[in-house]
Amino acid sequence: MGLSIAIMGGVVSLALISILGALQGSFTDGTFERASTTLEANKVSDAISRLDMEIGSLEAEAANDLLNFTLRNEGAGKFWDYESFDVIIEYDANVGGVKTKTIEQLMFERDSSFLGFFISDIEFDNTTPFNGNCGFPAVSECSFSHEVGAVPGISRILIVGVSPIGGETVTSVEYNNVALTEIRSDDDGGTTHSSLWYLLDPPRGIYNVDVQLSANDDVAIGATSLNYVNQADPIGTDNGNTGNDDTPTVSVITTVDDSWIIDVVGTLWGPMTEGTGQIERWDVVEGFTAGAGSTEATTTSGSYTMSWTNEDGANEWSISAAEIIPLTDPTCTVNSFFDTKDWIVGGISNDVIDPEVINQGEAAQICTKLSHPIFAGGDIKITVSTDLGYSTSDSITLP
Repeated sequence: MGLSIAIMGGVVSLALISILGALQGSFTDGTFERASTTLEANKVSDAISRLDMEIGSLEAEAANDLLNFTLRNEGAGKFWDYESFDVIIEYDANVGGVKTKTIEQLMFERDSSFLGFFISDIEFDNTTPFNGNCGFPAVSECSFSHEVGAVPGISRILIVGVSPIGGETVTSVEYNNVALTEIRSDDDGGTTHSSLWYLLDPPRGIYNVDVQLSANDDVAIGATSLNYVNQADPIGTDNGNTGNDDTPTVSVITTVDDSWIIDVVGTLWGPMTEGTGQIERWDVVEGFTAGAGSTEATTTSGSYTMSWTNEDGANEWSISAAEIIPLTDPTCTVNSFFDTKDWIVGGISNDVIDPEVINQGEAAQICTKLSHPIFAGGDIKITVSTDLGYSTSDSITLP
């Protein structure tokens, strides 16, 4: 009897252990499932947190069914798998002459729609100022480092403005031991001098700018790099001027829309204050000489004035300025082979390694084809969202 009870007790104990084991397994499975779900949710949340997508450069014309905009990645994540993107456009359509509010969800057309690099407006990259007495007392060369590619981009240009004193001139300028080409120089006859030099497609990285003067003397220099500049025809019109007052001024008649003007001024004492519409890029004083440079982004071609105010008062000055030509923005018109209610990626800004991914700092040109022309004066709203649930939008009103 005692043995039977003992055996029964053992059986019961084994049963309880089995039941508890099963329950523990059940709890473990449930906990694992919940943990897995939480982990996946955290992964999605982390992925979304690293995305920062911006819509810009929205372009459309009344009575046209083509529309393009840019999709720029400012976050640390990557955008790809475009078939999973939702592109929704709300717009005032011209339906038989009637203004009709319309909402369309467009489909990504095909991977083969990548047409090359995305082309953007000119973009500022970086400026490095320098002031000193070049090589005093032995040689007449200045050397300083400048970083090209601080802002990722393509179709770069490096422009160096030089302002020596005492009637000295610039004999050569190099970047990474590659010679720059002179755009123009201006001299007031012996006291001040200004000149602009450029190099197309300078290498990305930190390299030396070397400026050779005709003799040792004080000098002010500024190296400025820009992105999205026309490589075939980078320099438009240029002009220079000299004078003896407190307002160095020069006029430049630009030849194309959306070009930039860059200038360099050389004068005595300083400092300098830039004129309306200009962005000062550098302003330095060395001994008797002062030098400064600025850029101005234009909208339409025409006459523009680059001006400065010398805070020291009236002094001799020389100023040189030049128009920088942008890459030509492509339009959806040339890409109109795709179907209605489709969208394509016209190109990625500066990535040749994986051109089907919008990496951080890159932009993509997006072209769309609507079902109807856009009504004159109508509103347009674009919303782009990813399969992770991240979305952004932008709106414009046509004139």
